[in-house]
Amino acid sequence: MELLLAKDIENKLIKIAADLSPMIEINDTKIIDVDFQDEGYFDSFQLIEFIRRLEVSFGINLSADIILSNEFRTFRGIAGIIEKWQYD
Repeated sequence: MELLLAKDIENKLIKIAADLSPMIEINDTKIIDVDFQDEGYFDSFQLIEFIRRLEVSFGINLSADIILSNEFRTFRGIAGIIEKWQYD
């Protein structure tokens, strides 16, 4: 798999999320650090679909520990998780 830069990962994450939630706008530069779980950007079904799409898009398997981590609350945090995974 091709290694992606953090910014490319972030952009891809936001596109996936925007496809699922009308509350997310691709051009919103502040969205990267917003706690999307606290802000209610996804309902429970959308969150499950978001996780599924991340796993398929990035070829990863997200454990419950990762999904429940503080890093998994923002798009920047998720991008960091994926970026680290690329090098493991």
